[in-house]
Amino acid sequence: MLKDLPKRQEDLIDDNLAVRLRYPEESRSVLLEVMESLRGSGLTLFERLGRYHPRSSSHSLNVAKVCGDLFLSYCEIYKLSSEDREINLRLIEEAGLFHDAGKLKIPLGILDKPGKLVEDEWEIIRKHPRDGRVMSLEVGVNKKAANLTMFSHEFKIENSYPRGTHDVEDFTIL
Repeated sequence: MLKDLPKRQEDLIDDNLAVRLRYPEESRSVLLEVMESLRGSGLTLFERLGRYHPRSSSHSLNVAKVCGDLFLSYCEIYKLSSEDREINLRLIEEAGLFHDAGKLKIPLGILDKPGKLVEDEWEIIRKHPRDGRVMSLEVGVNKKAANLTMFSHEFKIENSYPRGTHDVEDFTIL
């Protein structure tokens, strides 16, 4: 799986996502470290997602890269220490990598359905952030990263995901 990680900047982002990464090499090397540290069951969860729904897997790699790149820009602006930078970059990229792990519990007919989803299908979709958090924790993903995976869906502007009650500490990374 590590050998399949994109090697060129233009390979990192979906065609329909107009993002040019500022820090492709640093972000990519940290993502490789994250994946290597999860070589056991954590990486297996990501590989399962890739076999089940390849588009979600490649999307998750792209999300991890974009999250890392945005965080590195934040570090530059706010002059974060190299220690804070390294620890939190790993955490943020790990969260991006597993943010859609819960899609393993969504039927492919719903994931790949052309057109609009009906309300019953949306109910199933809305469960994937929480399912993914539980699955991620079960395979040893960092607790804060697993919490961030759920958080990333719940706070979308056009939010259609349920808001849970969480300890603020679960989402404090800096």
